[in-house]
Amino acid sequence: MVDELERACRRQGFKNWQIFGVLGRLFVNTVPSTVRDTSFTGRGVIDYLGPTLSPRLVTLEITEREVIENLSLYREATHAFTEMGFTFAIDDLGAGYSGLETVATLGASYLKIDMGLVRDIHLKHVNRQVVRAILEMGTGVGASVIAEGIETEEEAKALMDLGIRFGQGYYFARPIDPSAKTAPPRQ
Repeated sequence: MVDELERACRRQGFKNWQIFGVLGRLFVNTVPSTVRDTSFTGRGVIDYLGPTLSPRLVTLEITEREVIENLSLYREATHAFTEMGFTFAIDDLGAGYSGLETVATLGASYLKIDMGLVRDIHLKHVNRQVVRAILEMGTGVGASVIAEGIETEEEAKALMDLGIRFGQGYYFARPIDPSAKTAPPRQ
């Protein structure tokens, strides 16, 4: 049932994006086995996206743990999906797994720093050092770095002072019900 749940969540994410009608990039959490989902390959992926969403505007997020456990599957996914125009993000970077060298060589377009490193970063010297290192790694491999889980102005300011240009979290906006048909604020 996990594959069916994954498929349903992915499909609903694309529908919700179209309901909002937001211009910009859509980030969708998924697992490496997405590459083997026949309903999400070839022509099937176009049916998923609908008439208004291009693969060039979709980034598939895969957690660092999933990438490291399924390295060959991840590489297969990136090859097939990047040819269609999708980009990839390594999600939850720094969440306790040891694979930074592996992550650095995978060709992801985005590295998303886990909220555990972001929480109270303005008070934690070691976390700031780790974020600096991730930012330097991202720059070196040509990936944009995004901080996740920003909840306070102090965290946002500390991250900006470190050079982080992109962030997400409750500080910017809370999740909203797509049936309300109100687009989330653009930050």
